Amino acid sequence: GCESRMSPEEALSAVTVGGAIALRRGDLGRISPGCRADLFVLEAPSYTHVVYRPGGPLIRRVIEAGSLT
Repeated sequence: GCESRMSPEEALSAVTVGGAIALRRGDLGRISPGCRADLFVLEAPSYTHVVYRPGGPLIRRVIEAGSLT
C-alpha cells in the first residue's frame, strides 16, 4: 500500500509553502505582510483533521484576498 511518512505538519507545509516554492510565488504559502490572504477557517478541533479526514466538510469560513467570501 501507499504509506505516508510525513507528519501532519510536514504535509501542511508541503501543500502551502512547498506549493508556493514550486510556483515560484513569494506572495503565497504563508501568512505574512505583503502575502496574498487566501485562507480558510476550519470547523475542527485541530488542523490535523485536514490530513486525517480528507474530503470531510471541515471549512467554516473562507477569506479570499483578505475579505470574507
